[in-house]
Amino acid sequence: MRTSKVLKSTLITMILLSSTGLTACGKKITPSLVTAPVITQPTDEYLPPSTPDYGYNDNANVAPVQAPPNAQVGSFLVDGDFLNDWQAKGIAVVGGSIYLTASDTKGLSKKGTVIKMNSSDGKGWKDLGKKYLGLSHPIAATVEGIAISGGTIMAVDPSGSVYTVDASSGSVKTLKSGGGKDVTSGAGSIYISNSTVEKTDSSASSRMPLISIPSVTGGLGSDNLGNVYAVSGTTIKKADPSGQATDVITSDLSSPMDVAVDSRAGDIYVLDASMIKRFNVNGQLLSTFSSGATKPVGIAVDESGAVYIADWGTTHKDSKVIKFAAALADATNMGSSYNSSGSTSGYGYGSSTTGSGDYSTYSSTKKTTTTNPRKP
Repeated sequence: MRTSKVLKSTLITMILLSSTGLTACGKKITPSLVTAPVITQPTDEYLPPSTPDYGYNDNANVAPVQAPPNAQVGSFLVDGDFLNDWQAKGIAVVGGSIYLTASDTKGLSKKGTVIKMNSSDGKGWKDLGKKYLGLSHPIAATVEGIAISGGTIMAVDPSGSVYTVDASSGSVKTLKSGGGKDVTSGAGSIYISNSTVEKTDSSASSRMPLISIPSVTGGLGSDNLGNVYAVSGTTIKKADPSGQATDVITSDLSSPMDVAVDSRAGDIYVLDASMIKRFNVNGQLLSTFSSGATKPVGIAVDESGAVYIADWGTTHKDSKVIKFAAALADATNMGSSYNSSGSTSGYGYGSSTTGSGDYSTYSSTKKTTTTNPRKP
């Protein structure tokens, strides 16, 4: 009987111990804890996936994706004359033609002219500024900037003259209305610069200064919306048609000489010493590549986005125009409002031509030099 009570007492003790914890091999074994699942309430709101911001319009502080350099696709000699030794000064490209101001500074009679050639291959070479079968040239050797406005070519001379050249007949008129180093045209207006920028028309008789751009140290460019761009020190300034100016490029430049705009997407090309730098509309650097020129003096962009460099060279024998393919369409260029009519401009140490058009892709990167059979 006593044994039975002892057994019951022992059994009760073991049950109590098992309820508080068990030990095995000197380690405490604790019962597993089961966590209840978290139930998420469904939502009807659609959350779109995030998209990269290239810093184009909404957020100018976000760096864009770096783009590849424009491929060089051509090289065309400037001089195609028997009697004169021409070297490039300024450049404008529009309607499938390259227009250059050029100088002959080697001969006894120092002179200048306007040269025209095909933008595709450099052929169709013409001396538009000549008289008397090329024996006389009314344009001075100090001519620099050039721009195209309708059927009229306008060239400027810092010594005090503005020249108008009829694109079809080649007749030259000299306007003694004060000269300039650069001229550009866009959206029906013409801008002439020396140390400041002045707005005028094809007569160049009355000029209205843009006080928002007080200091110009290099070339001018324009886009098809009527904005004008100017090199000022190491900054590129932009003035809208009302004259309000902003600093559109404030970094990544060391010795800028000239500026041109691709109106398809608003990309800005700057001739910075011997390099070409491409920026987006917000002034952010997209790519940098060599101009390939011995002494680059001007830059231009045509309606399809192709880029052209005027090279003064060492002599008339190697002065040339270097052509680069248009930039490929990429995410940094999409969504722009630059899609209307074209404009052109040029500069003695620079130029720009702009216009509308779709992006074109060039597959050929062969570099060729076109010689002129007329040159002995």
